[in-house]
Amino acid sequence: MSENGASGEAEKAPVTENGGPIGVGIRLFGLGGAGMNAAARLSLQGLAGIELHAVNTDSQALSRCSLEHKHLAGEGVTRGLGAGGDPELGQRAAEAERGEMERWMAGADVVFLVTGLGGGTGGPLARVAAEAAEKAGALTLGFAVMPFSFEGTRRRRQAEDALAALRQVCSAVVPLPNDMLLQQLGEDAPVLDVLRKSDEWIVRAVGSIRDVLCRPGQINLDLGDLKRVFPKPGGKTLCGFGSGEGERPADNAFSDLLMCPLLHTPEFASRADHLLVNVSAGPDLAINELHKLADRIGEHFGRDGRFALGAAIEDGWRGRVEICVLGASDIGGGSTASDRRNSAAASSQVPASRRSTPERAKKRSSSGKQTTGPTKSSQEEFGFEETTDKRGLFDRSESNTFEGEDLDVPTYFRRGIRISL
Repeated sequence: MSENGASGEAEKAPVTENGGPIGVGIRLFGLGGAGMNAAARLSLQGLAGIELHAVNTDSQALSRCSLEHKHLAGEGVTRGLGAGGDPELGQRAAEAERGEMERWMAGADVVFLVTGLGGGTGGPLARVAAEAAEKAGALTLGFAVMPFSFEGTRRRRQAEDALAALRQVCSAVVPLPNDMLLQQLGEDAPVLDVLRKSDEWIVRAVGSIRDVLCRPGQINLDLGDLKRVFPKPGGKTLCGFGSGEGERPADNAFSDLLMCPLLHTPEFASRADHLLVNVSAGPDLAINELHKLADRIGEHFGRDGRFALGAAIEDGWRGRVEICVLGASDIGGGSTASDRRNSAAASSQVPASRRSTPERAKKRSSSGKQTTGPTKSSQEEFGFEETTDKRGLFDRSESNTFEGEDLDVPTYFRRGIRISL
């Protein structure tokens, strides 16, 4: 695609028979039961240019899936009966399929991973799939549906652990807490409506990102812009959408964007170090309105770092504006695959005589100089008894998780610290 910049007419990008741009491979994998169902619903939306796959350890559920590309994972591990909510069994099934996943990812430029976390299959499959996509050099975007609070503490913690692990290998992860969607619809909403709502947000997100890659714009964005928004895994993700119509569609779209529930989850980045904004509007959108809209979005979500703006004019959209905002924060950002390999190589080159080991640390402690005052071994220690209610007043609220740790749990519980008296 062309470089960013305004032009009188958008250049039509060459496309393949299925509607995708030539040279850009986009694939979506529905992983586990919830992910597979979401992918099947996505197929009904007619999103051209995206190759849809379903992966599950449950052969019976997979047989009912309508997608063309279906894969039974870990048949030798689960015998096609599913993981039964056991993440360890799901991990073994996922590892058994690693070679096949690397084959499925070959040639992909963008990979969407859709899964439900908290059970035994979705999280492990998503992690191995993300590692396979990273190995293929693809930009990997994960959408993770989080369980309802009434599904129990064990399932919630499994979901939080799986989310933290997925963040470390995905370019970006967008969590969709079912509790948040339930609040949006009301407590009397049917279960299927709530589950369908999460799928609707996934459809909207995938469709908007696909449009960035496939729809030529007057101010164009391409795969390179998208990759620069998510330079490495581990950071918090910003993902939001807004639409507006009427007399002031741009103002209405911005107001709708601020109300997007995806921007109000506990895990979202309120300010982004890398921000991509794509605006789709009718031919009546004035240049000063676009300028004002870009300023407001940048002011609200952060424009001090990398900021990329795209705009596409649609002839049939008079009086209508849609906004897609994608961003990432470097806070908590992980390392790239090459960073991890270089780190491991550097560690292996440190002379054995200089490496720290428990035995060496013990020798240093016993042979060190005497210090004034009591030593640690002579102090009394106060140990806190084990308790299941470690979150205290925060037990009924959404966890504030960072790098796999629940920050609402006191540090001495999380890290097993014993307090010296």
